[in-house]
This record gives sequence, structure tokens and C-alpha cells, in this order.
Amino acid sequence: MNRQAVNPYLPSWEYIPDGEPHVFNGRVYVYGSHDRFNAPIFCVNDYVCWSAPVEDLSEWRYEGVIYRKKQDPKNPLGYHLLFAPDVCQGPDGRYYLYYAFDFLGIMSVAVCDTPAGEYKFLGHIHYADGTLWGRRRGDQLPFDPGVLVDDDGRVWLYSGFYNAVPAILTGGHKLRCDGGTVLELEKDMVTIKTEPRVIFPKKGPGAFQGHEFFEASSISSYTPLVITMNCAMLPAKALTEISLTAALWLVRVISSWTATCPKSTQLTIWAIHMAGCSS
Repeated sequence: MNRQAVNPYLPSWEYIPDGEPHVFNGRVYVYGSHDRFNAPIFCVNDYVCWSAPVEDLSEWRYEGVIYRKKQDPKNPLGYHLLFAPDVCQGPDGRYYLYYAFDFLGIMSVAVCDTPAGEYKFLGHIHYADGTLWGRRRGDQLPFDPGVLVDDDGRVWLYSGFYNAVPAILTGGHKLRCDGGTVLELEKDMVTIKTEPRVIFPKKGPGAFQGHEFFEASSISSYTPLVITMNCAMLPAKALTEISLTAALWLVRVISSWTATCPKSTQLTIWAIHMAGCSS
């Protein structure tokens, strides 16, 4: 067993920002968006996955393409980009991939029997009456999903974005961007059970003044704590004194310590997420 691994942990030709590591059946699987070298914009490629045994995080294996952007019926020509995703294992034992297309203002789900197999489109997140989330008047912008299946089997979906998005990018829908939101899903993993609510407001009471919620909800459970992380706004002066990368690193290290039970492998996994989000 190799007891030491260093960055970059993936080959120099591979770049997966917004990394979300998950441990399934003794392996760490890293999911994220997928940049292309020399592309005019980020997140051009389809989703891929890399994995490594928990006991040796120097032995990374390319799992291949797990989901293609054209698989979603809302994107048959592939014009929309796959932004930061998240994956969870549902109560039924299958694996669910949550994603949002750039600023289109809807969120989708794909499903697979294995952590890094070929995911199949399942559906778009919607209300009980069939209305898509992001298409109802007053909806928050569905963006950068983070998903948690809690110990009691309840499924929670986190989302949010700081900046207002022009309606021309969201299909003509004026969506709210009030901060970080959460909603509960039904056991089918795609139907909204409880109304979305803002839990990390970007302004007013409850906001973290000077480093308000920005994007990239990431949720983890370290019993008895549930820890949520996200990218935050920083004042211009702070950005001149400390890099965003360092700030995010500090947040994640402090968060991992407060969980009280991280092992060396867990700390490494947190570092993988940090390295991806800091882009």
C-alpha cells in the first residue's frame, strides 16, 4: 500500500473541477464537471469518473464517460453545458446523478446500478403536479446540486446561486437567486416533497456578512453532524490578501476538524473536494 499521495492526483491532461468525492463499496469515486483543454468556456465535456481504493489514494483508475449531455431530452443538440453535479446512493441501492445545465434553470437526474457505470436519464426535478422546478413563478434558480440521503432514508437536495441570471438564459423565466436553498425529495428521487426554502440567505438576517453564500452547495454527513459547504463571496480587500483557493482550503479543513471523527483518508477526500472547488 502506498501511504503517500500528492497533487495533482489525476493525469495532467485531465481536469475535473467542482469535485465531489464519495465512498461506495471501499472505493473513492470522484464526480465533477469536465473541462476541455483550450476550450473557449468551461464544462464543455461530458461527465467522467475516476476512482481509487480507500486504502490507497495513489492508485486512480479512469472509469470512462458516465453520462453525456445529449442524453437529456432538454438538450438533444448538446448546446447546454453540464455544470457541477453530485451523486448519491438512493434508498433502493441504485446511484443517482444530479445535475443542472448551465443557467437553463432546471435540474435533472440520471440513474445507474453501479457508481461509475452508464447513467440513464431519469427525469427533471418537479413538483407533485408535474411542474418543473424552475418553471413556477417565484422559483429559486436550480443550480449546482448537492444531495444527501440521511440516516433515516429522507432525501435532501441543496441548490443556489448568488447572482441574478437574465431570463434570456433561463428560457424566458425570471428566477430568484436569494441564496442557498434546500428541499426534500420523495423516494422516487425526482419529485419535490417539501417546498424549497432558503437556508443560506445572501442578504439580511441569517446571511454571513462579508462572505455570503455564492454557489456550489456540498453536503456531507459525519454522525451526529451534517456539514454543508459552499463557495462564498469575499470582499475585494480580502481577495488581495488571501487567495480564494486558500480561503476555501481553510473553510474545508476547519469544517473537517469540527466533525470530530475524520480519519486520514477522510481528510484526503476533503482535500480532493477542495482542490476541485477552488477552480
